[in-house]
Amino acid sequence: KIYSGFVRAPDPNTALALETFVPGFRLPPLASHLFDPDKTPLFNASEIPNEVWQQIVRNLSIGTSGTGKRRRKGRISYAQLGIQQLGAVYEALLSYTGFYATADLYEVCRSEKKAAAEVEPDVADADSDSDTDSDGDTDHASGKEGDLFETGYFVTADELAEYKEAEIVAKDGRRVCHPKGTFIYRMAGRDREKSASYYTPESLVKCLVKYALKELLEGKKADELLETTVCEPAMGSAAFLNEAADQLADAYLQRKQRETGKEIPLDEYTYEKQRVKMYLAAKGVFGVDLNPVAVELAEVSLWLGAIHRDAPVPWFGMQLVCGNSLVGARRAVYASELLRPAVQGAPSWKDGPPETLKSCKRRKGTVYHFLLPSESMAEYGDKTVKSLLPDEVKRVKEWRKHFCKPFTEGEINRLESLSEAVDGLWSACAEEQARLREEMADSLPVFGRPAHRKAAATSRHKDLRYAQEILS
Repeated sequence: KIYSGFVRAPDPNTALALETFVPGFRLPPLASHLFDPDKTPLFNASEIPNEVWQQIVRNLSIGTSGTGKRRRKGRISYAQLGIQQLGAVYEALLSYTGFYATADLYEVCRSEKKAAAEVEPDVADADSDSDTDSDGDTDHASGKEGDLFETGYFVTADELAEYKEAEIVAKDGRRVCHPKGTFIYRMAGRDREKSASYYTPESLVKCLVKYALKELLEGKKADELLETTVCEPAMGSAAFLNEAADQLADAYLQRKQRETGKEIPLDEYTYEKQRVKMYLAAKGVFGVDLNPVAVELAEVSLWLGAIHRDAPVPWFGMQLVCGNSLVGARRAVYASELLRPAVQGAPSWKDGPPETLKSCKRRKGTVYHFLLPSESMAEYGDKTVKSLLPDEVKRVKEWRKHFCKPFTEGEINRLESLSEAVDGLWSACAEEQARLREEMADSLPVFGRPAHRKAAATSRHKDLRYAQEILS
């Protein structure tokens, strides 16, 4: 009902009763990816009994605060839920991982004398019960069954002999075993550390965005601010993007009021600001993240951060993407003369970083840096690797020496031709995406800048066009 909206219940009597208790009740459709049934086929096929739904609603509606005798229950107010809280949820989600056991797995834990440091922390069975002491804290060191909210460590039966009895998790005197095929879901502490998934505090976000925008916005007119584009190469839950849209919206309204001589009534300012934020979020905000969960949450947080009563559901299909921002294929070049065999002491492309292009045009006689080899490729300096694979490391070293030799004139001409081909593909891709984004953009009027009215396309329609015209 959320995706399609509420128009009329299947049973007329039910609809009449609903209208009786809630006069004029209607639910406008929220056709976003979050509520699209086509995006949740497994959930749609699940038959969840009302008893389970009751537990879900209860757990989402009522929380506890305090500790010990001061613990008390109370209702959770979602009206007060902000984007920063959503970021904290994102941080917590990335702390957990789920997988199916490919063999019988035994759970181990840290003892007081020795931590099971050699075991990769992963996740644990969601069906097991947890034993806690009187304060609600789990005692891992004593070998009791692991807390579902703590990091899980798992080993196979063959590896179990390497652990002391105090390091093996037990319940009712029996070792906890997760049979092959069991779905295991637990905190993945080291996975989180390796992915650098940590949430930035709100105060730091505000400060960084403020000073990042300060010089950029100086001397610009209000309408120029609306054309500002912001890209976050590791966006997480889009905390920085939300804050950038918020500060840009305030700056636009302040300057537009001065330029037009019109003041926004105080009780309407929040609404007008939300409209500007929606405009910026839908047209000027871009983000990339390696974690697909982050992309989903960024889409939701940007929408929640800019939502208002007259806003269409924004579509971020060409703005928020899952990918690796560190592959290194940026717009930077080396001059062709640096690729030729040099006399003693002459500069080479290997001596320094490439020149970053300040515009989208590459000048003649230059080659993109990602087409060239580097002396740091496949460089294994670790002593352990060298001791384990001495012949292979030596072979790679010889290969790298040959691979990084200066280029012949024919090879340089080929590299310049490839760079021209890259320019053509890059331009064609950018123009095609810009055209499609413009055609699918919603009509978003803001204070002091009306927009032409046009029918808004659904997210499904935009997904289809994007798949056919870009991804194909």
